[in-house]
Amino acid sequence: MENKVAIVGRPNVGKSTLFNRLIKQRKSIVEKSDGVTRDRIYASFCWRGYYIELIDTGGLIAFSDNSSLKGIERLIRKQIDIAVEEALVTIFVTDVHAGITPLDKQVSLYLKKKSKEVILAVNKVDNERLKNETAEFYQLGFDPLFPVSAAQGLGIGDLLDHLIKKLPPILSPQIKEEVIKIAIVGKPNVGKSSFINSLLGQERMIVDAQPGTTRDSVDVVFRKGERQYLLSDTAGIRRRKGIKDNLSLYSLYRTQQAIERSDVVLILIDMQEGLSRQDIAILNFVLRHKKGCLIAINKKDLFSGVSLKEYEKAIRKRIPYLHFIPIIFISALKGENIEETLNLLTEIADNHSQRIHTSILNRLNISFPHIRIYYFTQVKTKPPKFLVFVSNVNAIKSHHSVYLKNQLREKLNFKGVPIEIEFRKH
Repeated sequence: MENKVAIVGRPNVGKSTLFNRLIKQRKSIVEKSDGVTRDRIYASFCWRGYYIELIDTGGLIAFSDNSSLKGIERLIRKQIDIAVEEALVTIFVTDVHAGITPLDKQVSLYLKKKSKEVILAVNKVDNERLKNETAEFYQLGFDPLFPVSAAQGLGIGDLLDHLIKKLPPILSPQIKEEVIKIAIVGKPNVGKSSFINSLLGQERMIVDAQPGTTRDSVDVVFRKGERQYLLSDTAGIRRRKGIKDNLSLYSLYRTQQAIERSDVVLILIDMQEGLSRQDIAILNFVLRHKKGCLIAINKKDLFSGVSLKEYEKAIRKRIPYLHFIPIIFISALKGENIEETLNLLTEIADNHSQRIHTSILNRLNISFPHIRIYYFTQVKTKPPKFLVFVSNVNAIKSHHSVYLKNQLREKLNFKGVPIEIEFRKH
C-alpha cells in the first residue's frame, strides 16, 4: 500500500502553499482568489526515509449533503471524496487569522464521518503571539494540533514527524523505472480532461462544459502493462491578448513547463473548430523544444458524414513542415481510439529516445550528388541528433538536411519525432 496523504480544508487557507512547501517545488498554483485548485494534484516527497505521495485538493465549501451542491462545486466535492478515501492520513488545514469559521466546522464534521486519521494544521502562524491563538482550534476535536507557517516553513518538521508515526514504514524506492511523460495540451474545452478520464476509466479529472475548468497542470501517474506513464493535463492555452489575469498567465506558464519536461506531447484539436492559428502556435512551441508529438482530432462522433482522409489532408496542407507528426481521430466522450492513441504516444516516446548503432546508419546507403558522405553517427537522443561527416561542409544547403531527415524517417522509425542533423568536414 502507498503512503498517500491528502490535504483538505476550506478555500484559501493555504493548502496549496503547504503542498508546495512539502514537495519543495511550486507545483500547485497559489493565488489569493478562492477555488484555484479544483482537481486532485499528486506529488511525491521523502521525509526521514518515508516515501509519501501527497494529494492537494480543492477547497471544501459549506454544504449539508452532496445533493445541495451545484455544477462545478459537486465535481470538486467528488474529487475531495476520492482523495480522502485514497489517503491513509488527512492533513486538515485551517487559518489562524480567520479563527474557527462555520466552514471549518463543516470540514471537521465531514472528516470525522470518514473515520480517517486526521492531523490538524493551523496555518499562517509566523510569530509567538499567533501561536498562542491556536488553542481555540482544539474545539474542532483533533489533538494534537500543529501551528505552522507554510509560506515560511515554520513548524513543518514537527508536523511531518507526527505524520510518519501514522504511516507504515514504506521506504523510498532505491530504483526508479523509466516513466513516459506525456503533456496533453490544447485550447480550452477541446476535451483534454475527458481524454484522461476515458483512458483511465474513471472520473479522475473534473469535466465540465464551462471552458477553463482545469486551471493548473495536473499530473496523473498510471501503469498499463509493463509501462508506466505520467500524464500532465494542462490548462487550456489561450492567445496572449486574451489573457487578462495573473492566474491565466501562470496557467500558461505551467502549460509551457509541462511541455518542456515531457517526452511526447498530445495536442488535442476540436474537430468542429479545426486547426486554428493558436493550435499552430502550440505546435511550433512543441517543435522549438524538440519534443515528440501526436495530433488528436477530438469529437469525431459528431461528424459521421465527414471524410476523415480529406479532413487530414486539409490539416497537413497548412502544416507541411510537420509531415512527420501522426494524426489520429478520436472521441474522448465515446472512448473511440483512446487505446490506439496511447499506443501511438508510447511508440513516439520510444522513437524519441531510441539510439541507432553506427554500423546500421552507415549501411543505409544515403548519398548526395557532388558531396561525399564518409559516415555518420548518432550522438544524442531526446531528440535524436546525428553527426554527418562530409567532403565539403561549405557546399551543404538546407535541402540536404531535409533530404537526409526524410531518408532517416523512411528507412528507420522516427514517427512523430524531430531530428537534428549537424554536418562536419571529414
